[in-house]
Amino acid sequence: MKIVLFSCLLILIVTLTASVATEFNIASIGRLRFNGTDLSCTAFLVKSELLHPRDPRYWKDSDSFRNIFVSAGHCRREEMVFETNPKKIVVGAFTFWLPQLTYRAFPIAYSSLPLGYDILVGEFRSDWGYPVLPLAFGYIPEAGEKLRIVGYGGKVLQSYTAPFIGYENGMLAIGRVGQKGFSGSPVLNWEGKVVAIAVAMKVEISEPCRYFGECVRLPVYYAIPIDILKGVIQWR
Repeated sequence: MKIVLFSCLLILIVTLTASVATEFNIASIGRLRFNGTDLSCTAFLVKSELLHPRDPRYWKDSDSFRNIFVSAGHCRREEMVFETNPKKIVVGAFTFWLPQLTYRAFPIAYSSLPLGYDILVGEFRSDWGYPVLPLAFGYIPEAGEKLRIVGYGGKVLQSYTAPFIGYENGMLAIGRVGQKGFSGSPVLNWEGKVVAIAVAMKVEISEPCRYFGECVRLPVYYAIPIDILKGVIQWR
């Protein structure tokens, strides 16, 4: 009994240590959906700026925030909505949870990389700010370094850890992770900072397949270094 309890305690300590090492706020990651379809991508927030503070003279007035997100370029559509994760709000001794919400989203910029390997920058407006993910500009992973991809596999936010293999055509090649819907996911280092944007999975088709799940997947996922963001929008 003591051995079992000690083992469980050790596993719990290791799990907590690992989670602290890659701590991030899930409210920084959302699901980019397209009106009229079941298709979706992952997107993550990099900026949340106050545009218009609330005027206390008008009870109906509210703050106005501009929220900037990043996703994969091939996820750009004319009609998009950004679906948030629940957000924790602490006011004094009270804690509230903001429910999952959807906002009309608009593209504001995208890279000129080849289709399927480009990135999208978009925005949505809200009455309150959202947490953002810290970015690791200039970060160069070492071979074998563990990286984490956090994205939507269907309607559920999932997290995979895999080793960095190397660079291919300027992109990060990462051990096989994720699935359909992971396009646009943030790739995090062990400090919880974004080092790249997941854009594509390498797929080898041995014979014609009717849908993605029938295709044979090779163990490589490609991601664009986060540094490309500086060339798409002005960063400060």
